[in-house]
Amino acid sequence: MLTVTQGALALVLVVGAMLTVRSFQRLQGHGLGFDPDRTLVMRMCIPHTEDTFRDDITEYSRAVRARIAEVPGVRSVGIVNSLPLHMELGNIQTLRLPGTSEDDALSAENRLATAQYFAAAGIDSIAGRSFDDDPGASGGHVIID
Repeated sequence: MLTVTQGALALVLVVGAMLTVRSFQRLQGHGLGFDPDRTLVMRMCIPHTEDTFRDDITEYSRAVRARIAEVPGVRSVGIVNSLPLHMELGNIQTLRLPGTSEDDALSAENRLATAQYFAAAGIDSIAGRSFDDDPGASGGHVIID
């Protein structure tokens, strides 16, 4: 009886391992949705206090992007608050539409990106248009799905 149980458990483990390897091989055949080749990622913490204004942070990020863009060989520079395939728990926001209850609230991942981020990361546009650095040009906030 013990031998039969051990054999059955061993078979389950082997089948599970084979399915895991097969799933991994299938995942390798799919694109990531971005181009990691020739891409440099840098983590940056912007110093801020309660007295720091949004315009100050925006200007600081523009200055950083401008300096990096001056480096020979750099094609494009973008900034994002969370990298692809990287989950940041603090970036989940709850949204409630007017006239709905709290039970009907939706949650969405909040990611902020500069206009050149998609070009820098090699993310192709499927439909629609690109956006630019001037929020007035696009009419305010932009949602990208």
